Amino acid sequence: MNNRVIAFIHTSILIVLEALIIFTPLYNYKKMVFILAAFLLWLLFACFIDIHYLRRVAKFYFFLILFVFLDYVRGTITGIESDLLLGINKMPTFIWAPILLFYIKPSKSRNAILFVSFLLVLVGSYYTISGNILHPGASRLLAGTDLALMQERAMLRDLNIGGYDFIYALVFWAYPIVLAIKYNNENRIILSSILVVFIATVVLGAYMIGIIIMFALILIALMNPNKLSIWSIALIALGVFLFKEIILDFLGALGDKYDISALSRHSLELMSGTYGEDMEQNRIMLYLNGLTNWLQHPLLGDLSGRVVDLKRSGHSEMIGFFEKYGLLALFYVWFFWDYFKAVKKTFISSTTERYFLFFGIVVLVFLFVDRFDTFNGIGLSIFFLCPLYLLIIDEKQSVSNKYKS
Repeated sequence: MNNRVIAFIHTSILIVLEALIIFTPLYNYKKMVFILAAFLLWLLFACFIDIHYLRRVAKFYFFLILFVFLDYVRGTITGIESDLLLGINKMPTFIWAPILLFYIKPSKSRNAILFVSFLLVLVGSYYTISGNILHPGASRLLAGTDLALMQERAMLRDLNIGGYDFIYALVFWAYPIVLAIKYNNENRIILSSILVVFIATVVLGAYMIGIIIMFALILIALMNPNKLSIWSIALIALGVFLFKEIILDFLGALGDKYDISALSRHSLELMSGTYGEDMEQNRIMLYLNGLTNWLQHPLLGDLSGRVVDLKRSGHSEMIGFFEKYGLLALFYVWFFWDYFKAVKKTFISSTTERYFLFFGIVVLVFLFVDRFDTFNGIGLSIFFLCPLYLLIIDEKQSVSNKYKS
C-alpha cells in the first residue's frame, strides 16, 4: 500500500477518534468500545509507520496499564463495581499523551489534524452557545448526576450542547490561539474570531473556575515569558484584584441578561466574599476533607481497605489520586512529569518552551482545584491539541527567525 494512502488512513482514524470524544453531535456514539477500537487501530498503523514508536513511548503505555490495574484492585477491595472499570474509563483521557509523541516531529498530517479539530470544536461551540442562550445553565446542568433531571439532560444532549468536558477543553485551547495571534502574521482575523467564539462559549457555560483559568492563560500568553517572574505574576494578581468588581459585575450582568443563574450567583458571591459559605459545598472544605481521608491510609489509600466514615470530598483530581491510591498516586505525578518533560525538550525556541512551562503550571493548578481523569475532552486538549499547536507555532517562529537573519 502506498505510504501516502497509509498516512491518510492513519490521520483519518485519529480524526474519528477525536470526533468521538469532542464533537458534540456524536455524543450518542461516544461509547468505550468505539473509542478503544479506533485507538487500537490507530496504534496498529502507528507501529507500522514507525517501527520504533512503541519502544519510544513504552513507559507511557506501561503507566496506562498500571492505572487500569490499580483501579481494578481498588474496586475489588472496596466492593464498588464502578471502580473496577474506572481505569478503562480513564484511557480516552490519558492516551493523548503518547499519541502526541507520535506527532512530535514536523509532518503534513499535523496541520490537517489541527484544521479539522478547529472545525469540530467550532461546530460544538455553535450548538453550546445557542443552547445556553435558549436553555440558560444548560452546560452546568449536563455536569449534574441528579436522577430527577436525567430526561432534561438527555434533551440537552440531543441539542448537541457541550458540558463540563467540552467547556474546559476550550479553556485550555485558548492559550495557543492567543500565542498564534501574537506571533504569526497570518490568519490573525480568523484566529481572533475563533478566540471570541471560544471565550463566549466558556462564559456562557458558566463554570467560574474555567472562566478564571481561561483569562489567566490569556494574560500569561500576552506577556513576555522571559520577563515573567514572581513580581509580574503578583502584579497580574493585583490588577485582577483592583479590577475584579468591574469584571465580576460584567459577568453578573451577562448572567442576568441570559438568565444564567450560576454565573450571576457566583459573580455576586465573589464580589461579596460569601463564595462557598455553605460548608457542605465549600471547595476548600472538600479539599481538606480529601486530605483527611488520605491521611487515614497515607501509604495505600483505598487499596488498604475503604474507610467507613469517609468525609465528603471531591473537586480536586490530584488530592483524589492520593485518597484512592495513597503514595502510589505518585505514578500519576510521574506520568504528568515525564510527559511534559518529553514535550518540553522538543521546542526549538526557548520562548515557546517557557510558554509551555507556564501552561504546565496552570494545568497543575487545575488538577488541584477541579476534576479531570474521566473527562476525555480535557485530556485531548491538555495532552494533544494545545501542545500540538504550540509545536507548530514554535516551528513557524524558527523558520521566520532564520529567514530574517
